[in-house]
Amino acid sequence: AVVSTQSCHYGRGSRRSRTHRHYINGKELGSRQTPDRSLSTSLPLILGKWGTSTSYPFGGEMSYLNFYSKELSPSEIVSMVEQGMCVNIVEEDEHESFRVIKWEDLVKLERSGTVTDVYIAECADLLELSAKLEESERKLKDTADELTETRQELNSTVAKLEETQADNEEKDQNLEDISSRLNSTLVELEKSQADNADKEQNLEDISSRLNSTHTELEKSQADNEEKDQNLEEVSNRLNSTLAELKKSQADNAEKEQNLEDISSRLNSTVAELEEASSSLNRTWDWNIFL
Repeated sequence: AVVSTQSCHYGRGSRRSRTHRHYINGKELGSRQTPDRSLSTSLPLILGKWGTSTSYPFGGEMSYLNFYSKELSPSEIVSMVEQGMCVNIVEEDEHESFRVIKWEDLVKLERSGTVTDVYIAECADLLELSAKLEESERKLKDTADELTETRQELNSTVAKLEETQADNEEKDQNLEDISSRLNSTLVELEKSQADNADKEQNLEDISSRLNSTHTELEKSQADNEEKDQNLEEVSNRLNSTLAELKKSQADNAEKEQNLEDISSRLNSTVAELEEASSSLNRTWDWNIFL
């Protein structure tokens, strides 16, 4: 489309119908037959003049020039005019899938001559509004994303809260059980403390008795030491007495042996005397000698 301040131009051609039609502001101005040929890609596409010639330069304004890979219908062309020349600045071309050469790519290519950018107020205002709308939509999307994230966090928090409540209920039950066990333990502790008090008293009594017993034991040990000393003395005296007794027994044995010898000798002597007396016809009373 070639645009001036007041008009919208559209050229429509088809290899199939070999017909070229020209439109201004949605109205067909005429048509003509064209040869059966395709666009050549061996040469560069030049806008604003007739090939490499310096004749017939384009002296107007141009905006949103596109090449489509299909032949648009008259109704589609009228719809493009009715939407205005700024519509595709803020909205995607409804025939986007058929655009093969795009205006936004053309404006980035190399320029020659006195080509300058044109400020279109109504499109600029619309572009500003579009930018604000895009910003608002972006913020709205960010807000929606944040809201979604917040909802997810809220759902997660609710789930955690429910889990925490369940845990708290379980903990309350455990606490109640522990409290009951603690009360029971306290009762047992009081009873144990009372028993310990009795045991401490008994231990004190036993300790007192033990001290007394220890004193008696020390006294008894002293007595035993004295008795051991006396016993040792008695044992020494007994050993001495036994030694003297053995010596005395030995002496007595020796004396008995001597006595036996003397008696034997005496008996022999008596026998000799009797024999002698018998021979002398005398009677002697030998008892006086014995």
